[in-house]
Amino acid sequence: MRIPFVRHWKLLLAWLVGISIGMALFSSSSPLRARAQSAPHLGYGVNPLSSSDPGIGTMGFDWTKVFDSPGTRLPYRVLRRVDAHASTLSHLSAWGDWLENEARIWADGIEAWEIGNEPNLDASYGWAAPPNAADYTRVLCEAYRRIKRADPTAIVVSAGLAPTGRVPFTWNGHRGYCAPGVGWCPGYYQDEREFLREMLQAGAAHCFDALGFHPYGFAAPALAAPGSPECGPNDFCFRTVEVIHRIMAVEFGVDKPIWATEFGWLVDPRQVGRSECWNDPSFSGRHWQVVSPDQQATYLVQAYQWAEANWPWMGTMLLFNYELRIQRGPALLLPCM
Repeated sequence: MRIPFVRHWKLLLAWLVGISIGMALFSSSSPLRARAQSAPHLGYGVNPLSSSDPGIGTMGFDWTKVFDSPGTRLPYRVLRRVDAHASTLSHLSAWGDWLENEARIWADGIEAWEIGNEPNLDASYGWAAPPNAADYTRVLCEAYRRIKRADPTAIVVSAGLAPTGRVPFTWNGHRGYCAPGVGWCPGYYQDEREFLREMLQAGAAHCFDALGFHPYGFAAPALAAPGSPECGPNDFCFRTVEVIHRIMAVEFGVDKPIWATEFGWLVDPRQVGRSECWNDPSFSGRHWQVVSPDQQATYLVQAYQWAEANWPWMGTMLLFNYELRIQRGPALLLPCM
């Protein structure tokens, strides 16, 4: 999902620049590798279309995500996402060899590795098959072992789980599971909370340094609490990550950080000069999610402030997604999805 960035961006810019100044004062004498976490405890990151985009630094971000080798040492801390699908299991050892070699090559250029993306979905960018938490855990543990052998200081982040909402069905013994022919299910996917429970039951906690999650705000305000009317029956809101933390920490006794490897709010394209996107087929199912540019800016600032004040367990938060258009200021003006 592509999220047009704030056109009315000054509120967010002021907040991030202030944070970046504080981090520079705190850490100017330390190399990037020695500062895997920012001061204060959050990492302020972005999913950019280009890791060389000068707007990353302009906006005060100190982390960026890449989806391939960055090519050179970037002036930010780097999270690299690697593909991990059901098909990876068929050549797991060879994939592990490749990943270990990459981690060794990039030991001085990549601080953290995210293993896969939204594995609780059957989409091509997710597990690309009916999701299976135990199978994903096998891939995650192979990745963890290989990366740590090549670079013991690297941070391994599990794939960001997709918020699917509550699924009331059980399929093949998996709770919270949608499958064709089961209820109203159009495809295969699993409630992120049940997928997490199955991951942890399979031993995943031994194979990540931080748990990945995608706490998108959808249409809810940033401060809306899980279980509130503003979040709706599916808890589609930013603070739903609090439930994820509770499952991990209280139900399973796992004391590890969570990284928001994607988060944000979808701006109304009609308000940022992209009216044609409103009726684009790729966008039509997301009308209910949109907010105004001013709301988006306000919610993003509130999200960072809330996490800093209330979530000592939150690590890096990577806004999705971002591109700098010099002639228009920081704004994401892209194909509709």
